[in-house]
Amino acid sequence: MRNKIIIAIILLGTLVHAFTIVDDLGRNVTITHYPPSRVVALTPALSEAVCMIKCSSLVGTVTPVTWPPKLVNLVNEGKVKIVGQYWNPNPELIASVKPDLILADEGSDWRMSNILISLGYPVVFVKGGMCPTVACVAKDMVLVGMSLGNETAGKILASWILNNLTQVEKLVGNRTEITVALVFYPFTWGIYAVGNNTFINDIVEHLRAKNVFDNLKGWPRIPKELLLSKKIDVIILLGGRKVNLKRVKADISDMGLKAKWACIIFGKDADIIERPGPRLSEAPWVMYKALWEHLSDIRDGLYCWRLVAG
Repeated sequence: MRNKIIIAIILLGTLVHAFTIVDDLGRNVTITHYPPSRVVALTPALSEAVCMIKCSSLVGTVTPVTWPPKLVNLVNEGKVKIVGQYWNPNPELIASVKPDLILADEGSDWRMSNILISLGYPVVFVKGGMCPTVACVAKDMVLVGMSLGNETAGKILASWILNNLTQVEKLVGNRTEITVALVFYPFTWGIYAVGNNTFINDIVEHLRAKNVFDNLKGWPRIPKELLLSKKIDVIILLGGRKVNLKRVKADISDMGLKAKWACIIFGKDADIIERPGPRLSEAPWVMYKALWEHLSDIRDGLYCWRLVAG
């Protein structure tokens, strides 16, 4: 009987213990139940990372949920609860799933950090959308892995991301540098561009493409006149899940851009390019096809065409 009690105590100590981690805000965060078994991820990228490492630990996520298929199924079956939308998580819904860890993004969730922390659950912030480089996103994956109790898996995701960037960079080699403009489409709320200090800009720089807006920081709103004043080899439109290609081509044609080629990235490929998560490993390949090959793969979300103005 005494031996059984000792074994039970040992097992209890193994399964339930505290672990303190330093997140990307420089905060010491103590995860009381470690490794956590009830995780809420507040961005699609973080949900994808958790699912790549330990999907069974995820109990809450935000919309949109598009990948991996296993996560989509878990949400449809009600096994993973929707706790709000990207950029607008619901604190009450988060609390309702009683998480032992909340993973948040400094870029989208920092504005409500006090609210999240006040819920009383451990909140670990990654750099996320604020990452200035691909290496930063890779570092985030390691932090996620460490937070989940599997740092090794996080390091594997990080290597996957960095190795793919290196492979595509070697493929480009010493080609003559081209110019590129990256803007978000549609232009409903104005024209927003990709500037410097962003992980997307870092990708194109590795592929010998000069961002014509690299003198601007982050995701700046730019006047139409500034875009029209630039001489561009390729303009890349970062679209949403669905686009009307006929409408896109008409919108760009009407602008009178000084560009040789135009490409729109949408659907699956847009998620790959825009989400600072594990699938960023595929982003250099998508960007290479747009910048250097001007390929079209409508099924995955890439369409390129030559502009008369070029």
